[in-house]
Amino acid sequence: MIETDVIRGRRHAIYALVAFCAVFFIGGIIVSYVVAAKYGYGSGFGDGRLAPLGTVKGQGFFGDGAILGGAFVVDVGILFAWYWLISRLEAPAEDDPLPADDGADLSRDESWYFIQVPNLTRVLIGIAVFCTAGVAILAASILPVVLLRYGW
Repeated sequence: MIETDVIRGRRHAIYALVAFCAVFFIGGIIVSYVVAAKYGYGSGFGDGRLAPLGTVKGQGFFGDGAILGGAFVVDVGILFAWYWLISRLEAPAEDDPLPADDGADLSRDESWYFIQVPNLTRVLIGIAVFCTAGVAILAASILPVVLLRYGW
C-alpha cells in the first residue's frame, strides 16, 4: 500500500507525541535530581534530610514573578504543541474516511446500538475493582508511615 501524506503525517505526530512524553518525564526526573543534589536532599530513596531553615533563599517579588511568568509561557507553549500534534491525528485519511451523515437523532435511544461483550466487561470490571482496592490500600498504608516519620 502506498503511504499517503496524511498517514505519514499521523505517523510523525505519533512519534512526536511519544518523544515528547519521554522527554517530559525524563526531563522532570533529571531536574528533580539536580535540584536535590544541589541542595543536599538526597536521591529520594530514604537517604534525604530536611534542609535547615536558613538555607532557603528567594528571588524577591520580581524574580519570583518572572519565574511564574516563564512557567506560564512554557505551559501555554506545551498546550499549543499538544493541540498541534493532536490536530494532525484528527485529519481523515483514505483508509478511514468520515461516514456519511445518516440523519440519526443521537438524543434518542433508538439511534444508538450496543455491542454486547459480557466476557470483556467482566474482565474490565474485575481489573477496575482490583485497581480501586489497590489504590485504597496503598493510600491507607501511607498514614502509618507519615505518623511514624513525623511523630504522633
